[in-house]
Amino acid sequence: MVEYIGKKVREEKGYTLRSLAKKSTLAQSTISKYENGHNLPNLLQLGILANTLGVDIMDLIHYTPD
Repeated sequence: MVEYIGKKVREEKGYTLRSLAKKSTLAQSTISKYENGHNLPNLLQLGILANTLGVDIMDLIHYTPD
């Protein structure tokens, strides 16, 4: 199972949901859906978020084998 864990990283970096959305150009509602587990970002969106937060893509996801 793959889980988006970007909320923790976002908070550690001092971003609000709104400020991350503005800086990344992704919609606030889209990022919120990722953080609440309703959707998973695709690779392009993960790249945008990782670049904006200054982290590696792998820092934004957690993988647990089924």
